[in-house]
Amino acid sequence: MSGAVGQLLADQRVRAALDFIRDNEPQVIQLQKELTLLEAPTFHEEQRGRRVLRLFQEAGLAQAGADDMGNVTGLRLGRLGDRSDTVAIEAHMDTVFPKGTVNRVLEREGILYAPGISDNTRGLALLWGVLEALRAGGLQTKRDILFAATVQEEGLGGLSGLRHLLDSHGEVRQCITVDGPDADVVVTGGPGIRTLEVTFSGAGGHAYKHCGEIGNPAHAAARAAAAMLRLPLPKAPKTTFEVTVLDSGGMSGVNAIPASARMVLNYRSSSMEALLRLDESIRAAAEAAAADENASVSEGTVEVQLRLLTDVPAVSQPADSPMASTMADVIRQLGMEPVIDTACPTNANMSIGRGIEGICIGGGGRAGLNHSLGEWFDPKDSYLGVQAALLELLLLAGLA
Repeated sequence: MSGAVGQLLADQRVRAALDFIRDNEPQVIQLQKELTLLEAPTFHEEQRGRRVLRLFQEAGLAQAGADDMGNVTGLRLGRLGDRSDTVAIEAHMDTVFPKGTVNRVLEREGILYAPGISDNTRGLALLWGVLEALRAGGLQTKRDILFAATVQEEGLGGLSGLRHLLDSHGEVRQCITVDGPDADVVVTGGPGIRTLEVTFSGAGGHAYKHCGEIGNPAHAAARAAAAMLRLPLPKAPKTTFEVTVLDSGGMSGVNAIPASARMVLNYRSSSMEALLRLDESIRAAAEAAAADENASVSEGTVEVQLRLLTDVPAVSQPADSPMASTMADVIRQLGMEPVIDTACPTNANMSIGRGIEGICIGGGGRAGLNHSLGEWFDPKDSYLGVQAALLELLLLAGLA
């Protein structure tokens, strides 16, 4: 056995920590179940955050606390004492499910079933598993390690929790994101994502009396959608566009010209340049739709407002980038074959997009039906994810 990973595995302390991880996995799974029941919809992660904070405090992390957005962090101090050079490991706390969705974790034939049991409660449980292994093995690193449980990754959160954390911690030089299962997967890039809310507003009026006189916001929205759906989308780089929300008026106003209409658009591309070009075309189509609707009536009063709800950068890096390479070596040494995913949107988009070395790894085990009520997690050999995360952290932070 050779190389940096081999040297780590030859260290008795590291071997002891890896053995501890395997033996401690039932406790990690128990914590995973507990955290799953602490519901954490995006923008409402407080309850789960309080529990994670207690875990960080009990682990003896320095400066453990929550920032003004709700991110929970704690610092494991390195021997060098250089506060300007830190490695971060983070997992997001929020789920896509509203409160009241999760009230139990079912277990059938060894498989765990609950909304959020994998995404991303597994990542949070891994953070604690790594901390416990560092303690059990008596392992000290040269560089500081920032442990973080972040908020607002999902949906309209738009990865803003990690964005805020990195803005507040300029000392972070490398960042490991942990999201979901699959200890053999390394995510090195992901598409850029924009979510745009388009609102057309007007005076409103009677559907018969004012037809042809007053501009109809719903008609403007229809014109806009039709124009946007005709926009060419390149297959390479892969670029997508969807109208995900379209609403106006209501059944009580079936005889009325509505006063407003709203569209929410979600578009993505593996190329930031292509995404920005599409963004420009979409905005132009919305403005043109309002103008066309106003030109079709005698009293053009329709206005359009555009509001960008999420803005995730498109990122990519070579499969042989330093962090991806070391992680692939770790995975091989643990008896698995690494799978490199270059197109999965995760919090790593935010770290890489801000010029910080980053990857996303899985927490171990297998899972399916994420973001659905049927979400499941298979804990078979899930300890491998914790072992892989520990070894990658030791490679980055340096074993003292």
